[in-house]
Amino acid sequence: MKKVTELTEADLRELIANGVQESLTLEYKASAALSKDNHHRRELIKDISAFANAAGGLLIYGIEEADHLPVRLDGGTDPQAINREWIEQTLQSNIQPRIDGLLIAPIVLESGGTVWVFEIPQATSLAPHQNLIDRKYYKRFNFSSVAMYDYEVRDAMRRGAVSHPVIWYGWERDDAWGGNDARGILFANLANLTDEPMMYAVMDLYIDERLIAEDTVAAGMEVMHDAFIQRADFPDGRIKIVRYRSKHNIPAQMPIFRGQTWSLLRTSIRVPARGDYYLGYRIVCPGFSFSGGELHSISGFELAGIEGTSDLMIRTPDGLSN
Repeated sequence: MKKVTELTEADLRELIANGVQESLTLEYKASAALSKDNHHRRELIKDISAFANAAGGLLIYGIEEADHLPVRLDGGTDPQAINREWIEQTLQSNIQPRIDGLLIAPIVLESGGTVWVFEIPQATSLAPHQNLIDRKYYKRFNFSSVAMYDYEVRDAMRRGAVSHPVIWYGWERDDAWGGNDARGILFANLANLTDEPMMYAVMDLYIDERLIAEDTVAAGMEVMHDAFIQRADFPDGRIKIVRYRSKHNIPAQMPIFRGQTWSLLRTSIRVPARGDYYLGYRIVCPGFSFSGGELHSISGFELAGIEGTSDLMIRTPDGLSN
């Protein structure tokens, strides 16, 4: 793969032609979002620090997106209005500690405008990075930059000394399905964000029951259907879910090293009616824990995260789940 400083307009057009979707480590923004007004300046600082506090990645200003897919180059920023000096000064004076290894690559288009590509490294020994404008810490979660909870800040501070697992969901068409109802494939992947290998973990995946197909199977997982999420913003105050539990341990399984992607779940689901659905997870391993999730707006085969996470409370007929 090319270094970010070697990217050209042709490489950007290839991203668009190949339909490379946004992810935990990739985001597209229109050029107008890189602006000196207060709102967009705050969003730049928040997004850059959020990438660093999560898994790092690429943030590209100059590509319009729709439903998290790149659509077209938008002409870029005016080189007289936005330059590297302003960008560096903005980030250095508003993110603490400074992000070591941050690369800022301007790509001059044939039209004369500039596309800006940020390669943000994952924060390790200096984690987490604080947004000095609002004094908050942010992380990238699915497609959004969200404020970190206190325990997440504490976990980030231990980064490098303990493993830091993260789980994310993806969605794709199920073209092999030949039944009468439309189907998609929902998958959940696991990665480790630090150099410390993950040896042991207990992981729960929480999936809105309305998404589950009758023939769903989860090999090697414990499955519990009779549980629900408490959500005050839903009509009856809760969402019925299916919980999948997976246990990772050595020597039965290899440690999860940094840079590896481990498939936890890949299952056929119904293509639901337009609406909001819940996806979440809980993961516990030595020195680290996380519980949370978010609503997703789904229409047809499109899945998009709704900004903001919620406190997670799982209840079963026997009471609060462990």
